[in-house]
Amino acid sequence: MRAYLTKPGNWPLQVKLTLGIIAGQMSLGAMLLIGVIHQSDRALSSHVKNSYAQIDTLLATTLIDPMLHRDFTVLQQLSDELLKNNLLEAVRISAPNGLVYGKSGDVDKLEKFGASDNIEDFDWSKVQKIHRVNKIMHGSQYLGEMRYVMSLREQTDARAKLVREFVLVASMISLIAILLSSYFAGRFVRRIKQIKRVSEAATAGDFGLRVVSSSEDELGKLAQGFNQLSASIHERMQALIQAEVLKSSYLLAAQNEKARMTALLDSMRFGVVFLNTERELVYSNKAVRRIWPEGLPDFRDVALDQGRERVLADERIIFENSHTVLGVSSNNDGAPSGEPNTIGSLWIFEDVTAERKTQKMIEFLAERDPLTGLHNRRSFTAAIQKAIEQNPDDTLALVYVDLDNFKLINDVKGHQQGDKVLIEIASKLSATTRECDVVGRIGGDEFVVLLSGIEPDDQAAWCDRFLLQLATVHLGDALSGSAVSCSMGLARYPRDANTPEQLLAAADEAMYDAKRTGKNAWRSFQKHSERDQEKLKKVLWIERINKAISNDGFEIFLQGVHYAQTRAIHHFEALVRMPDPENPGHYFNPREFIGDAEVSGKITQIDRWMIRHSLAMLANNPDCPPIAVNVSAVSLNDGKLVPFVKAQLEAHGVSGDRLHLELTETTALSDINGAQSAVAALQSLGCEVCLDDFGSGFASLAYLKLINANYLKVDGMFIQSLEEDRENQVLLRAIVDIAESSGRLTVAEWVEDEAMLETVKRYKIDLVQGYLLSRPRPAAQVLAQRMEVFSLS
Repeated sequence: MRAYLTKPGNWPLQVKLTLGIIAGQMSLGAMLLIGVIHQSDRALSSHVKNSYAQIDTLLATTLIDPMLHRDFTVLQQLSDELLKNNLLEAVRISAPNGLVYGKSGDVDKLEKFGASDNIEDFDWSKVQKIHRVNKIMHGSQYLGEMRYVMSLREQTDARAKLVREFVLVASMISLIAILLSSYFAGRFVRRIKQIKRVSEAATAGDFGLRVVSSSEDELGKLAQGFNQLSASIHERMQALIQAEVLKSSYLLAAQNEKARMTALLDSMRFGVVFLNTERELVYSNKAVRRIWPEGLPDFRDVALDQGRERVLADERIIFENSHTVLGVSSNNDGAPSGEPNTIGSLWIFEDVTAERKTQKMIEFLAERDPLTGLHNRRSFTAAIQKAIEQNPDDTLALVYVDLDNFKLINDVKGHQQGDKVLIEIASKLSATTRECDVVGRIGGDEFVVLLSGIEPDDQAAWCDRFLLQLATVHLGDALSGSAVSCSMGLARYPRDANTPEQLLAAADEAMYDAKRTGKNAWRSFQKHSERDQEKLKKVLWIERINKAISNDGFEIFLQGVHYAQTRAIHHFEALVRMPDPENPGHYFNPREFIGDAEVSGKITQIDRWMIRHSLAMLANNPDCPPIAVNVSAVSLNDGKLVPFVKAQLEAHGVSGDRLHLELTETTALSDINGAQSAVAALQSLGCEVCLDDFGSGFASLAYLKLINANYLKVDGMFIQSLEEDRENQVLLRAIVDIAESSGRLTVAEWVEDEAMLETVKRYKIDLVQGYLLSRPRPAAQVLAQRMEVFSLS
């Protein structure tokens, strides 16, 4: 309590404010009082000066004449009159020589006070009267003087009254100000106390209290700011609490994830190692200890970010791969900077010994027959090609071996016994050949042997010797000791053939000659009649077609089909081409292999190859116009074309309206009901259908209404002879009229020059195709040129 009373710093804020206001009011009152007194003194001085001026002017005017005439009576009367009006207390009028003209009042006072004109020097709180000397002048003539005493009681009383009233009013105002200030200070302090109470609650952790304030003054804004601060702190506290909870959950999740990751890494057959930037071990899983039981090798000098294989002393093969691990660097304040920072390296090890053995086995099986271990067709053909390339002038002989009546063995003894026979025959073939020779199995009971560097006589001797060797293979119980026999064909390089396919075909033909002569014999290839040559040629083409289908050996050429009027592209026609491997850059004419493909049934595979690859081009080139693919009769009638087209459209994500299918007229007429259903099904997928070579058969117009094609391609023979052949002109007009009336488009083939183009335009043909506007070119070139034009435009 004593400290509270003695130390002003401990006084309550309300007391401090009240005392401060009182002191301020008293200081202000004192200053105002001083100012009022000063102003009143100035006002009194001004009033007295004015009075002097009036009296001096009056007396100067009134006294001049009596003083000039020395009229003492008038002068005395004037003196008496001045006193009667209470303006003056004493008056004396005298001549320049001191002669008194007149006097009134207490003349002694005139002597008591000296003359003074400086009224501002008076102390108005003490002076009650003022003495004045007024010289009377007439022009430049000095007539005398008038001395008088003026009473200042009225002015001093008014001054004292003014001071008293001011003090009273100031006291009342100060009292009211003190009361008001105390009231407002109390309210101010209460608001401060409220803020203090809320702050103490917030310090204690209670953020629910708020300062109640509806004013917009500084304290109101302070209260609002404090409320916002309290709410913000509360929100941040809640956020910190939630963050702490979240941190704990993340920590728990991270620990669980670490446990799961450790379990996962330990369950892997791969070895996983993490090294720091100094190539020191940070982590390794269990597989590392299994792969490196004696400890990790030194990786300090091994380059990162590359894989390699190590062959260990125990013949295990370990594949190792490493990767640089990048983290995020931090700023000086510890916050992530977003810049990558190397924190170590990750190493992965795998024991690939079994995989490499399996890979070798797969490679072996890819080139070998799995039953006998001999070369299969692919690797044997490659061996022939290699032998030709390495020794082009050497004499090669190919022996084609086909077992006689092998089907009987499988039917009577079963396939297991048949496999044993095949294995024994393979063993006999291997035993009768040299290391430089190649033995293969290219079919069920078909074997081939390539003999290198052997003279013709020795070749014949080898065939005889093998027939004798084969006679020692017996079939046993069911076939009562029957021996295995075979038919063999012998073809020589380069006498009989120049390529592996031709050599195989020639040896196969010779083998069939041996079978025709009674089997269990061998024959050399002979260039027989034209029929045999055609047969050999067909065999060669089938071999080429099989190889092209297996190895994507076909290519697609594109030729534009244009609008006749504008010459713009309407769609492309896809044309199949087979490259000539012996003449790079050249292609076989489709007429050379399409016929054999149709006879052998390979045409369906070619059709599917063309559809699949055309759709792939459309998928990779969204801006490419539609592509038309020719479909053969076999493909259209086998019942599998529509499902295949649907599956391929879905697989490549291509709309059906971008695929057109061209059907030859003979295709449609071979099975009219099947063709009609297939066309309807294809059109339901969105595909457009074209009748190719329309008009080349007698039943064209009759069957047109049965095959609802979208457009008709007029046979080129009509177009070539259009100007000379009157019947072709009539027929073409009929075709165009029918197509136009049924909403179909017409296409003219073989448009070779401008004159021909103008002719077909005259016959109102819609679309044209021919060398005038575009020649067939490789699809890659056509699409690349279109992309270049598109980018430039």
